Amino acid sequence: MTTLNDMLLAVSRFSLITHSGAATGGSTITLVDNLRKQISDQFNAGIIFFLTGTNAGKYTMVTDYDGTTGTFTFSTMAAVVSGVLYEACALSSGANMYDIITAINQALFELGDIPTLIDYDDDNTLISDTDAEEYTLPTGVQNVRKMWVAGATSSPYKWKNFTHFSENDGMLHIPYQYTGYLGDGYPLRLKYYAAHDTLDTYEDEVNPNVNKQWLTYAASVNLLRSLGTRVRSWGEVKVPFEEAQQKVIAIRPLVGDDNIMVKVA
Repeated sequence: MTTLNDMLLAVSRFSLITHSGAATGGSTITLVDNLRKQISDQFNAGIIFFLTGTNAGKYTMVTDYDGTTGTFTFSTMAAVVSGVLYEACALSSGANMYDIITAINQALFELGDIPTLIDYDDDNTLISDTDAEEYTLPTGVQNVRKMWVAGATSSPYKWKNFTHFSENDGMLHIPYQYTGYLGDGYPLRLKYYAAHDTLDTYEDEVNPNVNKQWLTYAASVNLLRSLGTRVRSWGEVKVPFEEAQQKVIAIRPLVGDDNIMVKVA
C-alpha cells in the first residue's frame, strides 16, 4: 500500500533536499534534535516526516524552526519522544507542502482513466443473484472491462473469469441464458477504468496499478517546472527537471498487464 505520505516523501527526496535525524526529545507540538545545525527559520513552512514512533507514516508542516535548540514546531500530533527517526524538508521561498501535493495529483490526473478493481469486500452489493439480468453498478464505477465471479462464498474466493456481460447507463446486463452460471450469493469482482481519486491526506492510497517510480518522477517534473517559473531560477532546477523528464519517458506509468500512453511533460 502506497500512500500520499510515501509519495510526498519520495518526491521531496528527489526534487528537494531532505535532512534525516533522530529526535533527542519532543512533545505533541515539537520535535527536538540538538544535533541539527541549520539556522533558525530554515525549515519554516517545510515538511517534517515521521519515520518511526506513534506518528510513523505521517507528515506535517513546520510552523517554526529554532536553530539554537534544533526544535521543530508544528500542529498537534501524538507526542514525540527521544529516538524517533524523521526527515525534514526545507522548501523554497514561496513554495509549500501543498505545491508538492498538487504536483502529485496533477500527475495522476494526466494518467487519465486507469484500471481499478472493486469487489464484494469493497461494496457488498456486488453479489450474484441467479435470477438477475441487471446489476446496478456502485457509484463511480464505469467502463467495466472485466468481470469475475467467486468460486466460494468466503475468502479465498477462487475468482473465475466471466465474459457474458455488457454495460449501459450505470447497469451491468447479463443475458438471461447466462444468469445461472453466476450462481446465487457469490461475490463479484469488476475491473473498470476511471480517473484516480484526488489525494488529500497522508493515509490516502495510490491505486496499486500506478507505477510508483513513474509517479515520483512525473510529479517531480510538475513540481520543478513550477518552482523554476515561480520561486527559483531555472538554472537551479534544470538538471533534476531534465533527469526526471527522462525517467518519465523510460518508465511504464502502469504496472501489470495494463498500460497507457501519457503526454510527456
